[in-house]
Amino acid sequence: MGLNGKAQGRLRRVAEDSSRPERLSVSALPVWFAVVRARTNNRGLVHLGDASVSPGDPGLEPGRAVGMRGDPQLDLAEIFVLADIGGDGVEAVYARCGDEPASPPAGEENDGGGGA
Repeated sequence: MGLNGKAQGRLRRVAEDSSRPERLSVSALPVWFAVVRARTNNRGLVHLGDASVSPGDPGLEPGRAVGMRGDPQLDLAEIFVLADIGGDGVEAVYARCGDEPASPPAGEENDGGGGA
């Protein structure tokens, strides 16, 4: 299964609590690459990193994005989100590893996948 220029899945993560980092994906989600964008209606910065990400780390302003790729893969469950303001969040589009159908793990919000 090739990418054919289309994202294979999408997910959203809203940081309910601004005092601790939350996983981007609630369960293992190996991908070849992902683009993570701070939601445009965020009121503050959103920080991405490992479990020790903190407000002192560089953050994404609303609407800004960062690309990530694995070597050979990246697990979105190992990426953590920390919002300066509770309720702010990110959206991610990604290409999954392997030939699985493009659907997020149980408990993730999916806005339909499809092309980017």
